[in-house]
Amino acid sequence: MVTEREMTMRQVVLLHGLCGSPDYFDELVPMLEADVYALTLPGHDDTESGPETIDQFADWVIREIRLRELDRPVVLGHSFGGYITTNLVRRYPDELSGFGLIHSTAGADSDQAKAKRNAAIEKVIEEGVHPFIDEMIPGVFAPDSDQTLIERAKRIGFNMSKEGIISAQEAIRDRNDETGTMRETNLPGLFIYGSKDPNMDAERAFMGAERHTKQTVQASHMGMMEAPETEAQLINAWLDAEVRSVHKFKLIAVSGSLRKASFNTALLHSIIELGRDRFDVEVASIELPLYNDDLIDPDEPDVVVAFKQVVREADGLLVVTPEYNHSIPGVLKNAIDWLSLEPGTPLRDKPVMIAGASPGMLGTVRCQVHLRQVFATNRANVLPGNEIFITHCKEKIGAKGLEHEPSIQQIDRVLSEYYNWIDFWKRNAKK
Repeated sequence: MVTEREMTMRQVVLLHGLCGSPDYFDELVPMLEADVYALTLPGHDDTESGPETIDQFADWVIREIRLRELDRPVVLGHSFGGYITTNLVRRYPDELSGFGLIHSTAGADSDQAKAKRNAAIEKVIEEGVHPFIDEMIPGVFAPDSDQTLIERAKRIGFNMSKEGIISAQEAIRDRNDETGTMRETNLPGLFIYGSKDPNMDAERAFMGAERHTKQTVQASHMGMMEAPETEAQLINAWLDAEVRSVHKFKLIAVSGSLRKASFNTALLHSIIELGRDRFDVEVASIELPLYNDDLIDPDEPDVVVAFKQVVREADGLLVVTPEYNHSIPGVLKNAIDWLSLEPGTPLRDKPVMIAGASPGMLGTVRCQVHLRQVFATNRANVLPGNEIFITHCKEKIGAKGLEHEPSIQQIDRVLSEYYNWIDFWKRNAKK
């Protein structure tokens, strides 16, 4: 079971099927180990008539994601919601961290299926919503499905309008084949198929899923209602195995102290432990030769070249340092001087997070002010605000690292901000 802190890192958007609503997921949502946002698609559940193309439905979903300020969520779409999901993967891949097709397919409608949709549209126009729902909903369940679930799904469907059904059916009928999208995307995908689905076989359900996770459940087209516990387990396992790894950023971390029993080195390792589910961290040594232009000719020392390379390849730089004489420790300033050499300093545009501990009551405030000035000179992107000043560190840092719970909670919050800061700069990097 993930912790509450880890849950905040995993955002899942659920898209229901045709003539459905978020109520389809009532039993599933509480069992998902994530922050879940089940959206009501336009034209459904007493809302106004929806768009007429899958592109327009996908555009609506991405606007909702942005309005909610979700950070690259996983989108899981059931049936019709899955068609929208494949469109999002093709057109908005940088705004997602993964996707799932739940009892859906990446394939387009066949000519026969299009003819059936046209007939369904005519039925709605001529007979109205209730006769259409009375026929459609039982047809997506298996013969042995629980009748109470069928009736519940029908009640949800009765909230549709004629216009909503017609526009959604037209969008589904005219959608693109996204099999190639599924095969080519770098996003991790989950495909769930119900072996009792009366309208689809495994071959169609898993179109384009060769490199993704494929799961089969003993359920109909409505497995999230019939087997919510099973599907929640499959989704959670996939999130743990596939999506979390996508979120991790690589950091290089340095301590501004060389002392073996350094409070700041201990704080550094505590921060690494707190961020283990969000960052892969390598601690780099800054025991470098004193900066000297004479050492550059003809080449920089090998240890400097190696240090600059690991910083250049990292997604971010974590600096945890004491304060010496109201300023930056010499060993740390020396390392930054080596990094600052032009052309090609690895500090340029590098997201940086700073923390520090001291026995006094200021907690390295002055040192961090000077560090921000130095990094700004090198055009590094230091995390704004979010200062971590561990005061009276002898009382808060023990043999096992940081033991002061308020400081732990603060650092956890700052790590979340730093994660978002790195992600922001990666998504907005100059091309």
